[in-house]
Amino acid sequence: MNSLQAIAVKSLARLFFRYYPKNADDMVRHCRRSFDHLPVPNLLPADVKAESFMFRKQGRSLRGEFLKVDRPDYYILYLHGGAYVAGREATYLNMVGKICSDILANAWLLDYRLAPEHRYPAALDDAYTTYLYMIDAGLATDKIIV
Repeated sequence: MNSLQAIAVKSLARLFFRYYPKNADDMVRHCRRSFDHLPVPNLLPADVKAESFMFRKQGRSLRGEFLKVDRPDYYILYLHGGAYVAGREATYLNMVGKICSDILANAWLLDYRLAPEHRYPAALDDAYTTYLYMIDAGLATDKIIV
């Protein structure tokens, strides 16, 4: 028997893949409606704390969600799904929180710039800038997971 979560994902996938966009802009709007409004509970494990972050580096302000555990062994730079045109970091708090709890890691869930408003390589630049920020904060590169 399928779980309620599997049934919900399957139903959403059917809605998404039956859609035939009129043009590229219409497809972007549809992807954002589909990804940005998923009913995902933000239930973090008890040992994981969440807080928003924002920093300025190289003249750019970057923000997102920071997940923290006590005595982390690793540090995750998590780039959410959505093909760089849709999605938001808050959708993945629950899943990344479980990963953080399991492997004892802190995680930065970056709210990177999305296409087509921001052309390539904007999202990649945001990810790289956040990676540099992590290194500047004293994190060892062999402990960072992207």
